[in-house]
Amino acid sequence: MDHSQSRYQQIMVLLVLFENQLLSDPLQFGFKPKSSCSHALFTFKTVVDHYVKSGSTVTVCALDISKAFDKVDHYALLQVLMDKSLPRNFIGILFNWLTKCFACVRWGGAFSFWFPISAGVRQGGVLSPVLFALYMDVLIRRLRNAGFGCHLLNEFYGCILYADDILLLAHSLNAVQHMLRLAEQFAVEFDVKYNSNKSVVMRIGSRYKL
Repeated sequence: MDHSQSRYQQIMVLLVLFENQLLSDPLQFGFKPKSSCSHALFTFKTVVDHYVKSGSTVTVCALDISKAFDKVDHYALLQVLMDKSLPRNFIGILFNWLTKCFACVRWGGAFSFWFPISAGVRQGGVLSPVLFALYMDVLIRRLRNAGFGCHLLNEFYGCILYADDILLLAHSLNAVQHMLRLAEQFAVEFDVKYNSNKSVVMRIGSRYKL
């Protein structure tokens, strides 16, 4: 068994052992079994239809994160995991793994000096999607606690995530402005950059022009 297969098996064991602590918020529909983009779209449509049928207008803000996996702050991620009450051994293993990530640049047959990778989780890694989802849970939790955004049956549905795509849903322009401020604050603290070229705002309902 080579080193990569051994690491893969270790990661799978960790995922099984700490399945509950590594489970992301229900409003995240990516990187989960029996969950897909269609489930996220169904939730979005259900919430919007509920408000529109009652005569309200929903403001939807779609945010796209640039280089989402590459920008994850390692120390912020470790703090998120500590807040989830994950065992010290697990966090210690992850810290050891993240601080020993190095890369080099190949040009033809020449290689650069090796340099440390101080941010990001590797795309294609088994554990990377889980870690990224937990990283983004902080934004959902802050929005939910703030009380802004759409609700259905007394449950918060003001923020729907699928991978690095974010939908903010609010019943008023004032509410979505508050939510955007929280999203901006989160971006500053967690080194997240939104792609303005792929981010849009739209209003759905009878008063969409107001």
